[in-house]
Amino acid sequence: MNYVTEITVPPQTPESAPLEFPLPAADGVISHVEIEFEKWCAYYLHLRIFYHEQQVYPLSLDEWYEADGETIKFDDYFDLNSEPFVLKVRAWNGDDSYEWTARVRITVLPRFVADTIYGRPTVKQREALLKAFGLLPEGD
Repeated sequence: MNYVTEITVPPQTPESAPLEFPLPAADGVISHVEIEFEKWCAYYLHLRIFYHEQQVYPLSLDEWYEADGETIKFDDYFDLNSEPFVLKVRAWNGDDSYEWTARVRITVLPRFVADTIYGRPTVKQREALLKAFGLLPEGD
């Protein structure tokens, strides 16, 4: 399933008080993310994506996504495994005159589909890996 939200942030929205926009999703695995920034926003619009209170995008906690007329795209495997299945887009705008807009799109696949595409170790494979790294006691 594909989910999208469009966020518009007024001018002079400070980094210390970003606005929050919900992005409802579903139980499953985020397999793809796209963040489309409006042309001419000149890197004034900044955003981060959270699941519950955990920042998931970008991975660097001190970073924000920002661009100008570009779309940031990437594949991922992020498990949405507890309710509510709602992401939060937090954004601020350093422009003193104009509001700016971005579109956030995510693809959420059912786990069995994502596991088929990306692969996932079986229970026996997982146990063998844990044993090989000394993380599972012998005889278990």
